[in-house]
Amino acid sequence: MKQKTAKLSRNAVIALSLLLLVSLAMNVVLVFFFKPTSSLIFQTRITTKSEPKTKEEPDSNVSTLQSWINKLVDAKKTKDGKLELTRAEIDSLYDGFTMPRDSFPTSTTWNKDQPNQWVEYESKALGLTMRVPYNNKWGNDKIALAPAEDFVTGNEKEILFGSLGYFTCAEGCGWTNQYSISETELLSSEQIMDRVTKNSTIPEKPPLFEKMRIGKHDVLKVSQYYEAYDIGYFTTYFVLGTKHNLELNPGWYGYQLDEASAKKILEGIVIK
Repeated sequence: MKQKTAKLSRNAVIALSLLLLVSLAMNVVLVFFFKPTSSLIFQTRITTKSEPKTKEEPDSNVSTLQSWINKLVDAKKTKDGKLELTRAEIDSLYDGFTMPRDSFPTSTTWNKDQPNQWVEYESKALGLTMRVPYNNKWGNDKIALAPAEDFVTGNEKEILFGSLGYFTCAEGCGWTNQYSISETELLSSEQIMDRVTKNSTIPEKPPLFEKMRIGKHDVLKVSQYYEAYDIGYFTTYFVLGTKHNLELNPGWYGYQLDEASAKKILEGIVIK
């Protein structure tokens, strides 16, 4: 009996030892096969995870012309290889001082000669064609100023043309073309004269009026006196229409328009 009990005890010990060995072997297998796989997945996630992209900062110190030319969607090249830009495009590139300094319209290299030719221009905004004074040297060795452009802000429509200049004043500053033609309210000559007279603030310098026939258009010439900036009399021309009037005036008070040029501009207007 004692021998059987001892034998059973030895068998139990052996069985327990085998069980422990099997359990240990299984743990080794689990660690060997599954832990590396888990690590590999983790490593894969680390390597494939994209780093957060930092927002590209705008280049505030542009050194080459091409870098800001690329900002234009509809860049036009002239026959001599210059980039033809409108006032609005030049103004947008100037914003933030991103234009190369030698390309500023205020620089000494910017040509502002008198116009030496007339160019046909079609305005889709105002629905007309016209002749504008122009000089293909306006600009510099890289930029050619476009002859004219449609400029629409809300319900206000105008055509900007003439040489480009920079003005400063109490109200603000910016690039401006010499002249513009804008779409204005439909009024008779008498209504315009009455309104201008009522708004005059210098009794000793009353506004001056002259009714004219220029080409196919009835025109009212209006000269108003301004004391500010030593302007003196400032002249505009109203083309009397059937749906609305057109107003021809300098883009800024310093650009007076001589009557001969005004007549040639107004004669060439064809309303569609």
